[in-house]
Amino acid sequence: MRNIIVRGCALLLGLAAVWWSVGLVGEPYRDAMAFRHAAACPAGSAGSAGSAPRDCIARETGRVLDTYRSDDDYRLTIRRASEKTEDHDASHALYEAAHEGDPADLEVWHDEVVAITVRGERHESGPSSGLQAVLALLPAWGGLGLLLWAAFGGGRLGALFGWAGMRAFTWMFLGVWTLVLLVGPLIVGASGWGLVVSLLAWLFGAGVCGVLLRHSDPDGTDGRRHWTLRLRVRPPW
Repeated sequence: MRNIIVRGCALLLGLAAVWWSVGLVGEPYRDAMAFRHAAACPAGSAGSAGSAPRDCIARETGRVLDTYRSDDDYRLTIRRASEKTEDHDASHALYEAAHEGDPADLEVWHDEVVAITVRGERHESGPSSGLQAVLALLPAWGGLGLLLWAAFGGGRLGALFGWAGMRAFTWMFLGVWTLVLLVGPLIVGASGWGLVVSLLAWLFGAGVCGVLLRHSDPDGTDGRRHWTLRLRVRPPW
């Protein structure tokens, strides 16, 4: 009886999470799709000064103030036409091409820089609505996990979360991995080879997560056996 109650609660929570997520993703998805199909603003339009209309991508000229590396990320500091200073991610090619004082051709969507070109090297990042869509879909991914567990799980909370919460963490990590690889090409676009690379990356990540999911759902104490490091100490004599 207890397992039935637990599975019923998981079912209700899963449906609620999916419903909530669908409501959250609407606005960022519409913005991302509008950007995906937007054309450049006509020359001399109001959008050319950085206040782009909702239906076109404006252009403005900025200036590179600095280039630097943060861990393994490449970054540019840009001064925009409005004199506002912003830091942006950059590809390795753009980072190598850009120097302090260089003019930067900026593509702007809703007053947000979505692409930077310096000395012929272009890097497109897309609008922040893409990341917002990923975050909005995460509750639905978690809800899907609850629904699957309610349908096929045994009703034990230990099996739902796995040893030390590893199963729940791995499922959500797989969700982030999946949604980022799906939403990125959908918004920014990708070539045939880009899609192949994304698919291979997803298969690798899904394989790793599959192994973790398998070993984090023990039938009692097996999870501890899989994840516990056993040391064998031999006497010195």
